[in-house]
Amino acid sequence: MISQNLENKFQSLIDAIVSGDSDLRNIYIHQGSKVPLNTSARSLLYKAMKKAKRLMTLAQNECILIEGENSEEFMTNFFAVMYSCNIPVPVTTNLWINEKRFIEIIESIKSTTNAKIILGSKSVESCAKVLDLIHISEEKYKDLRPSEKNIYLPVPSDIAFIQFSSGSTGNPKGVTLTHRNVLANIRQISGQIISDKNDNTVISWLPVHHDMGLIGGLLVPLVNKFNIHIMTPYEFAVNPTRWLKLISTYNGNIIVAPNSGYHMTAKRVRSKAMSKIDLSGVRIALCGAEPINSSTLDLFADKFKECGFIKRAFVPCYGMAENTLAISFHRNTTEEFKTINVSKKEMQHNSRIILSTESEDIQKIVSCGKALDDIKVKIINSNGDERGENQVGEIIIKSPSMTKGYYNRPELNDELFINGYLRTGDIGFIKDGEIYITGRKKDLIIVGGININAEELETYATKTNEVRPGRLAAFAVADQEADSERIHIIIEARKDLKFLKQVNRDQLKKRISDDLCEYFPIKESDITIVAPGTISKTTSGKVQRSKMRELFLQGAINDNNYNQKYLIGRLKELQIKSKIFKVNLINSVKTRRQEA
Repeated sequence: MISQNLENKFQSLIDAIVSGDSDLRNIYIHQGSKVPLNTSARSLLYKAMKKAKRLMTLAQNECILIEGENSEEFMTNFFAVMYSCNIPVPVTTNLWINEKRFIEIIESIKSTTNAKIILGSKSVESCAKVLDLIHISEEKYKDLRPSEKNIYLPVPSDIAFIQFSSGSTGNPKGVTLTHRNVLANIRQISGQIISDKNDNTVISWLPVHHDMGLIGGLLVPLVNKFNIHIMTPYEFAVNPTRWLKLISTYNGNIIVAPNSGYHMTAKRVRSKAMSKIDLSGVRIALCGAEPINSSTLDLFADKFKECGFIKRAFVPCYGMAENTLAISFHRNTTEEFKTINVSKKEMQHNSRIILSTESEDIQKIVSCGKALDDIKVKIINSNGDERGENQVGEIIIKSPSMTKGYYNRPELNDELFINGYLRTGDIGFIKDGEIYITGRKKDLIIVGGININAEELETYATKTNEVRPGRLAAFAVADQEADSERIHIIIEARKDLKFLKQVNRDQLKKRISDDLCEYFPIKESDITIVAPGTISKTTSGKVQRSKMRELFLQGAINDNNYNQKYLIGRLKELQIKSKIFKVNLINSVKTRRQEA
């Protein structure tokens, strides 16, 4: 069982990992159909120490960027940077995005951190040259002379790593987290998921460059000596059945995914594949990182009930990188997660919660449970005054795992805190001691004095079948006639050639408008239908509403270029899949056409 004072008992994250028998559990790294790489924490750290000796000849007390997918290379690089007295900065891999976008992201992070080195695969070498970064791949380590100095052993106040949570360009925000912060949150999380039995096995596809994958999928299991099975997010996206097969084959009992991951799995796994899948061992299915819809959890639970999945395994949670990872958990795994039906009108007009049974006025909200140990949570209004239970406002927290601020961004840190509490930027309320999230402060749209949450509007629009879930962006634009604001929503249509015709896109707009108008003041002219792949997302998969709004106002997003964007999108999709499978799918398509 994990120590109740983890952050006081150990000097650093590394210290906690090597305590006891670090060979007690195995780490399996799955890549495609290959035999999984089997390693251990002790082996990872030994390789990291060897790398660290060589890194020390290049840099100390600097930020070092670490690119890579879910691989042994990334893991050893991550700890090697710590051992070399430098600060790890995990960044996205360039496998899933185009080179131009990758360069934009890395350039913005480089300017904030003043990084000079990037560790990663051969595929980023050309990008590193453009960015004037020293690139070190696995092969290049041997060209570095080992330092004669001893490896560095971090202390609690050292920065463990910097987490760039937004993935946005031009205005990067790097969350600084000390070893004390990280260990505190690992303790808080561990108290909710550890079984008395010594048989914990985590199965994760989440990207390790993102907080949920790095901390939830890797660091928490490493410290707790769990078995760990990691696959790549790209393999999951191509075929979610692979994730379920790993859970079934290796008797995974702790799984973790965002709402969209469970939705994708429920929608795309075919019935014929389910006969060979056993999910009866899953006792904890964590769900967080994005808004949680009860309909998604119901869909997953209903579909995989025949595979042995139990609905009460779902553990909705709430968190953010600024608090390392987790803030609250649904705690009672003997009962299903809670939902409440509230009056949408009361919430929009009066910022208060009243239970409702009127079908046209209901908004169903999932409880994210109670705050974890040592985390204080308050709700405040726009003036900073504390609100009571069932009152909607901004969520603020105080915790031993919360950041002291953004790296090299003092102008943002002044706005980040209020009276010693961290401003989450999330809107929600507390009922019976449990936290309910209603949206993001920056995504609030105010029309005619009514508060409308962008995420809620997008959820309603997704109920129209032709709309791609998670691929739409709602925001406010100026209404010159009313001297106010109005809603606009950009929506990706599903991949269907019929939408190449304007008349079919117009019909889709009408259906969406008809579905939404009884809940929101929206007309057909407030909807733009765009091709699949148009909606911009962060590297952690979150919709960039502000960027989509900017592109819309610039005229870059409109109905007229749908056909061109559709064809470009399909070409990009083939290029990405070619990278993943190392097969030129574009040439394959050309060859088939020629043969035909």
